[in-house]
Amino acid sequence: MPQAQHILMLFHDFAPEPALADALRLARGWRQRGRLVTILCGTVTGPLLTSVPAGVEIKRIAREIPRSPLSFRHFFRSLPYSIDRIAPDVLFLPDAPHCSLAGTVRHLPFPPRVVGRFEPEASVALPFRWPIHLFSRWAARNFDALIIGSSRLGVTGRRMIGGRSRYFLIENRPCETQAYLDLFDVVVGAGTRARPAESPKLREIHARRSGIAAGTRPPPP
Repeated sequence: MPQAQHILMLFHDFAPEPALADALRLARGWRQRGRLVTILCGTVTGPLLTSVPAGVEIKRIAREIPRSPLSFRHFFRSLPYSIDRIAPDVLFLPDAPHCSLAGTVRHLPFPPRVVGRFEPEASVALPFRWPIHLFSRWAARNFDALIIGSSRLGVTGRRMIGGRSRYFLIENRPCETQAYLDLFDVVVGAGTRARPAESPKLREIHARRSGIAAGTRPPPP
């Protein structure tokens, strides 16, 4: 039987932020579609902890990192080992601050696909617009796909992301509808993946990776 796709979400903590609440609604939808969902966090605290859907596993990095002005830097440095141990198929980053952590998996022997949810504000005041544009282009280089949910982006949003990454623009608030979950299926596949024995291409990829990364985590079954 094909293995259910495993989605790993990064939460620094469970602070009452709209983007994290949206991500938990997505987690509930993914569980209903038969996916495995894990949340990797820096600290298991915050009001949204009570909203985590049933069946979603929570794992904390080895050393607890409460939120502080420099905590995202420490969180970033602690992630590669934990992500490699969990071995997800997809790493999902729920908002712009977490999207800045995308590069943490680039050097793993078996990196997951990285999908970010990003809502840059296209109508911010002019002095702040270019920094947001530059951050968007910098972040895009580490993603397999970016999903942008905002009704105010339009052409400006397309220029902000540029051609560095696949991206998908949803012209409404996606998390209250099936549109976001359906689009995610398009981005990462139908929710299951074939075993290597069922796919010559996957067998070739796994064999090549095993030769390069001998002694590390074995290919998924």
